[in-house]
Amino acid sequence: MAAIQRYRCGAVIVNSTVNLIQQVIKAADAITDTLYLPLPLTPPLARDATSTKDTLVARQNAYTGYLSNLFHHFRQNTPSLDVRVLLPLSPGACSTPLSRSLEVVFSAYPDISQTEASPAYRIIAGRFTPPTNYFFHPDSTICSFNDTDVWHVGSHQHVVVGGTFDHLHQGHYLLLAATVLNSSSSCTVGVSIGPLLKDKVLKELLEPLEQRCFKVKELMQDMRPGLELNIVPITDPYGPTITDPELDCMVVSEETLKGGEAVNRKRLELEMSSMVIHKIPLIAGTDEKLSSTQQRKNQLGMYQEKVPTKKHKLKSLPYVIGLTGGTCSGKTSIATHLAAKGARIINCDKLGHEAYKPDTPAYNQLIERFGSVILSSNGTIDTKILGGIVFSDRGKLNTLNQIVWPVIAELIQRNTAAALQDGCRLCVLDAAVLLEAGWDEFVDEVWVAFVPEQEAISRLVQRNGLDEDTARVRVLSQMSNEDKIARANVTFCSLWQMEFTHKQVDSAWECLENRMA
Repeated sequence: MAAIQRYRCGAVIVNSTVNLIQQVIKAADAITDTLYLPLPLTPPLARDATSTKDTLVARQNAYTGYLSNLFHHFRQNTPSLDVRVLLPLSPGACSTPLSRSLEVVFSAYPDISQTEASPAYRIIAGRFTPPTNYFFHPDSTICSFNDTDVWHVGSHQHVVVGGTFDHLHQGHYLLLAATVLNSSSSCTVGVSIGPLLKDKVLKELLEPLEQRCFKVKELMQDMRPGLELNIVPITDPYGPTITDPELDCMVVSEETLKGGEAVNRKRLELEMSSMVIHKIPLIAGTDEKLSSTQQRKNQLGMYQEKVPTKKHKLKSLPYVIGLTGGTCSGKTSIATHLAAKGARIINCDKLGHEAYKPDTPAYNQLIERFGSVILSSNGTIDTKILGGIVFSDRGKLNTLNQIVWPVIAELIQRNTAAALQDGCRLCVLDAAVLLEAGWDEFVDEVWVAFVPEQEAISRLVQRNGLDEDTARVRVLSQMSNEDKIARANVTFCSLWQMEFTHKQVDSAWECLENRMA
């Protein structure tokens, strides 16, 4: 099964559960993105003519446990690969095309005829355009799947599951696999929004609702087509479970079991029948909780492609990083760490002070608009007094920006030109209002530092001695974290110890050096 090149997407046709993991690992060596694993039900788990509902449920539980073990092995051996287990269709169900285009099929069988006749292949037959690349196993002897296998029919009609489903990981895959495995008719998936997200760590990095719903639906359609899928946003822990009396099974994890029990108590209060609760096991072989929070933390300091800026399209020198962030976001500390690595820092606060210098056009306009009250005893503009005036009045803040921002833009261009003359290859434009002012047109990449809103308010109260209401007004007057992050190539969060912030910056710097090389 040795591959001659790497492929983005492939499938592995296994012939046994005995060496299934080894077959998958061999195929995974040649795949960069997605690997499909059609998985027939072995005879002990398949439904036969004498199966009762109780024995079928027991077999489904055993099958879910088996999937848990598989996902553990995938996590340990192919952590960067999207391995998608495909389950047999319900009788009479119509198949749908796979969401990814297959480029290669790795088969545990010796030739194409035996491959296409196999139980595993029949799960994906008709769901893809046959690829031009096949790799067979000429010495195949073990086969524990046979033609007498009877495909699974779910023991419940209408199954429901809920969650945030952010940055899908193998814990989600197991949860959704158990959902489609249990259903013979429809699956309802509640996807958390609004108040259910307010206490999430790094909620600013959550994928948009539309993206989360799309990924869930795509994955479930790949896993087992033919089921009716209802993907709905939910704003409370109950969602559709207390409005849809037809739901008869709820899939939960260890950590959401109590929530499932609370749902059943609520249904009984509403004179609805309670649902069967199907609890999935933990991913086998590890005590570490699979976490979307960790997935979000892993994004910090990592580069993401975005729409190229005006400057980046021109490929002009020097290469400029635009570093921005709200009040008390840790931006200044990050800029200092970047300076220690050799970056030339262009500090827009300092450029702003240049714009405020006496007898300059901006200075005169500010006095004309805001009065001499903004002047200190030596005739310079007191930025604290000016800030107190504008941060509580958006109209006055806009007036200030219209006066000062064009001046700072000219100074930015002068400074970057001077850096180029000095032979500088890399500059960091440190600007709190980089995006609001449109100065991102002068940079190649946007790097955003942030902390949660309440943390920024608390830091501002402590640093400036403000009362909380005043601090909140200042923080809320700025562009939101979510809007900044939506335009960021790299994000940092300084919520934890300084060492972790510096680790994020180190990762970003290393990736930047690789891109520039």
